[in-house]
Amino acid sequence: MYISSVDLSILLSLTTFGRSSGLIAPSAAASLIIRDESDVFNHRDPVTYFDQTSPVPEKSRQEHVRLVVLSDTHGHHWELPKLPDGDVLIHLGDAANQGSLDDIRSFTHWISECQRHRFPEIVLVGGNHDRDRINPQNIQLKKEYKDFIYLHDEIHSLANDRLVVYGASWDSCEEDEFLLNHRSERNSKSLQNSRKDGVDIFLTHKNPYADGGIDHGWDGSKEISRILKDQQIPMHLFGHVHRGRGIKHLAAPASSELLKKYEKEEDIIMVNCASAWDQPVVIDWDPVAKKPAMIHCPIPNFMKELGVSTKTKSLC
Repeated sequence: MYISSVDLSILLSLTTFGRSSGLIAPSAAASLIIRDESDVFNHRDPVTYFDQTSPVPEKSRQEHVRLVVLSDTHGHHWELPKLPDGDVLIHLGDAANQGSLDDIRSFTHWISECQRHRFPEIVLVGGNHDRDRINPQNIQLKKEYKDFIYLHDEIHSLANDRLVVYGASWDSCEEDEFLLNHRSERNSKSLQNSRKDGVDIFLTHKNPYADGGIDHGWDGSKEISRILKDQQIPMHLFGHVHRGRGIKHLAAPASSELLKKYEKEEDIIMVNCASAWDQPVVIDWDPVAKKPAMIHCPIPNFMKELGVSTKTKSLC
């Protein structure tokens, strides 16, 4: 369906009126993203679930890519309940506790025995607990994770090229300097080969920075937040700060002329997937819209009592 510029202006005026009058929630109105004129009608915020008792819903569309995401299990992987089925299993670091090689090997055994037959692809990145600080050579993640997709400052295409991720190493997180930011010749070629429009999801163990998040674990790397905005990466998945589990939105400058014309911002979704308490985050990625269609991120009641925000807009 073609929408004229006049119709588009009327629709945006109604959106502005609804926001100012309170008929449309500010977060919903602010996150309206228009990549072309027809997308005005097609846009949907991801359906989100935060209640501990909410079951994981079925995929709404077959072409969506289901991600099951863990982080910060710290050697307790065998205690996790049965994970929901998915297309990709992702662990964002701290599979071990305090640099235990036994934990790392127990973790890979758990994946091989319990998960490998259920997930076509398994993606792993390292965390600060997945290294031996006294004897760094004791844990070689590249060797330990050789049977899986281990990302150490690398781009990788998943789900038959429906999703492109970049996984950062803990070394990069600790130094707060990411190869993705430098766009090296090798990375540029990888991007071109993987997908013309670049990275869909940035995977790190380290948490980003978001305004107002200092009390809840969102006072992390401003460099990560800057990269997300500068490179227009639609989504960031991370862990590290257990109490910060939840979702925040990051507003970024418009990347298209149409967005600029109507003074709209890009909406980057950041999800803390720390699952030390026992549940994964489940995400249905829409490869056409290049954004999540559904996020199942149950928040423990004790976190809600601490005032952990489930969804806010951040400008940083």
